[in-house]
Amino acid sequence: MDLRTKKCPSCKTLRFPTQFIYKNKEHKTCDNCAEQRKKSYEKYKEKSQQSSKNWKKNNQDKVKEHRHKYYKNNTEKCIDVSKEYYKNNTEKCLEDSKEYYKNNTEKCIEYSKEWYINNTEKCIEYSKESYDKNKQNEPLKVKFQYMIYNSKNKDTFKNRPFTIEEYIDMDFLTELFMSNNNCFYCNCILSLDFDRNNYNRISIQRHDNSIAHIKSNCCFSCISCNCIKHREHIDNYEQLETIHIEPIF
Repeated sequence: MDLRTKKCPSCKTLRFPTQFIYKNKEHKTCDNCAEQRKKSYEKYKEKSQQSSKNWKKNNQDKVKEHRHKYYKNNTEKCIDVSKEYYKNNTEKCLEDSKEYYKNNTEKCIEYSKEWYINNTEKCIEYSKESYDKNKQNEPLKVKFQYMIYNSKNKDTFKNRPFTIEEYIDMDFLTELFMSNNNCFYCNCILSLDFDRNNYNRISIQRHDNSIAHIKSNCCFSCISCNCIKHREHIDNYEQLETIHIEPIF
């Protein structure tokens, strides 16, 4: 046998070493065998894919075990691949997630509860880190999300009726703030600060406290005016200028 040749284990034919290099990588079989495999795969592609699907369906436990084992041994690689795929297919991933959640709502909720129970400290730590990061990068978004969440809880607890269509949302609050960032009552410039000692920080205020936080019943006020109006039950807004009460938190 010529030292310059190499025997292919697949076709049992002597080949030059360069014939084992394709796709910028050295392989065990020659390029001719690789080409034959490619043609064979294209010919029986649909049949092969269907057969693979059937096998996976009938061997789900083995598939899960293999995936867990592979992920454990290749964690960083899997994470990088997932991030890259999500980056290039963000819309598709979000749409698939929504569709899956819609068809498996109970299963998703049960899994989330179980995961939270087993990773409570990790969840709390992540939430804190995420919240602190968002406070710096997107203070307006954090403020408004809290307003909506807190308002719905209070209205639900107090049995104040409302519909989703008429309730305050991110678009409404953003537009309201962009049109006027002054307090509805004292006209001070509203602050997005998270410091509890800052009495000019923004808050959501209802004109009529017997009605829920619907769009037609809400405005922005500083936390000081909000607390004064709530504690003194003031109907005449002009009276706020003569009252100076520190907010209670």
